[in-house]
Order: sequence, then C-alpha cells, then structure tokens
Amino acid sequence: MRCVDIVHGEPPLRWWVEAGFGWRKAGHPGEPPFVAMLAITVLAATLSDEVANIRSYYRTLRSLLRLAPGVDAPKEFDSDVQQLWIWLREWLVGDHRGALGLPTAYPAAGWSNVGWAMSQTVLSPLDRAKLPVFFNGDRRDRWRARRWRTSGDKADDLGWRQRPPQPSAHPSAHRPGTPAHAGTSPRR
Repeated sequence: MRCVDIVHGEPPLRWWVEAGFGWRKAGHPGEPPFVAMLAITVLAATLSDEVANIRSYYRTLRSLLRLAPGVDAPKEFDSDVQQLWIWLREWLVGDHRGALGLPTAYPAAGWSNVGWAMSQTVLSPLDRAKLPVFFNGDRRDRWRARRWRTSGDKADDLGWRQRPPQPSAHPSAHRPGTPAHAGTSPRR
C-alpha cells in the first residue's frame, strides 16, 4: 500500500497521527510509522513553485496527497504535522540517543507548519533556478546568483541571503579569543 492511498479526505494526516499514538503506546517498536508522510511534506516543499510562497506549498502538498485542489492548509494539518515532527525528534534523541542521526528539522522562518518540511529540503526551487547562472555565468553573474533577490523577500527573511565578506582590520581579528579591537589602531 502506498502512503497516499491511506489518505481519505480530510484531515489527511489523521491516520498517521493515530498510528503514531499506537506506536508510542507500544513503546516505539521499529521505525516510526509516519516517516513516509513526513517525506511527502518535504517533497512538497522541494517541488513547490517558490519556497517563499506558502500557497504554492499547500497547492503542491494537496496534489501529492490527492486532495481537492486549493491553496489553504488541509484540515488539522497545523497540529498534526507538528506532532509528527516532534515525535520523530523524540524517537531519534530519546530512544536512540542520536545513534541514527540527530534531528535537524525545525519550524524554519517561524512557519510552525510548513517550516519543518522546508528545513529539510536539499535545494529549493529558488536555489535550483539559480544553478545555471552560477555555473555558466561570468563572475559578476555568480555574485548576483549568490545575493538572492532584493531585500525584503522571503528568502532574506529565512536568512538565506548571502552577504559579501567584510574586510577585517587585521588577521588576528578572526582568531578566537582575540579581543575585537586587537590589531587595530585608534583613529586620530
């Protein structure tokens, strides 16, 4: 049975939340039963038209889950998806003490629902669109590709904006434990 075959209308994550409750009650035997659903949420974040457009995420997620088209979050998605990510974290850290890896999912950019999945994407659609410019363009184009879009866009809010390195006054300014004023002389 495929993961999406279990979705029967809304709320779409209910089956996995109930399976998660049973899995936890039984003492976490085996792997979490909801990992496939979390993977679908990450796939939706990877495939959406724009990483900074939450409507695009929900449109893509609804398509993957074979739900009615729309741009709104599926019913009870907010509480259900957060619960699944928290249980995965508890299992990795609590039961296995990090032996299977440490959890890296978090609600990126303050988006408590979509942020978890967005934090797990390898390359967003925005990043992928910039790869040809980065690899095929001249140095100036590469710098522009790294700068992202204009200030104030969602990518900047997510902390993805690349900034040019700031020249330091002295090489010792980069050594840990060196006071910030080391190697500089006062202006006269």
